[in-house]
Amino acid sequence: MRAIVLLLLSVVVMTGCALRAPDSVPVPESSRLAVAGFTQPQENWEFLAGYSQAEEQPVSPEMVSELNTSLLEMTNDRFPGRVLGPHLTSQCREVVVAETDRTRLSALEFWVQVGRCLPADYLLVPQIFSWQERHGGQWGSDAPAKVVMEMYLIDVEQAVISKRYRYDEQQQSLSENLFSLPRFLHRQGKWLRAEELAREGMRQGLEALGI
Repeated sequence: MRAIVLLLLSVVVMTGCALRAPDSVPVPESSRLAVAGFTQPQENWEFLAGYSQAEEQPVSPEMVSELNTSLLEMTNDRFPGRVLGPHLTSQCREVVVAETDRTRLSALEFWVQVGRCLPADYLLVPQIFSWQERHGGQWGSDAPAKVVMEMYLIDVEQAVISKRYRYDEQQQSLSENLFSLPRFLHRQGKWLRAEELAREGMRQGLEALGI
């Protein structure tokens, strides 16, 4: 019994360290940060990372709106009064689409032009690659939620992806993966909904990106 307890404690310590975001150079406080709305890329030219994935469950417009609101609130907490939100970014997206042939621009070139339209020093672009809703309740799930998303921080002036964060999470039971114990405890033993996983990913991503 004592050996089991010691094993569990060691798992908590080791995995807890792994859960902490790595140190990242913070975005300068004087910077003007813009936040794009969540998108779910379908065409190859929409992928900032340069790859495509199999067709996934589409995210509803209502859910996208909720995710955008959550991300804007989180960034506003870190950059009070200096964040250009998804609404303004969407307007500049429409301007760039109207003035260019979207399919002739790489995803990075497109978003850099959006950032210059605003204008902004940095543009945060979140993309969803996989979205699976939880089947079941918070205390028991036949099919757990899954979210795969990436957040890209674009340096508009330099026209480069300054930083990138990937969140790939599908909950597992302790019997499937003992190393999930710290997450299990942090989530109070609940099976989370996909939107709750997404918010967890946003928080971790902002820390990793230095925002």
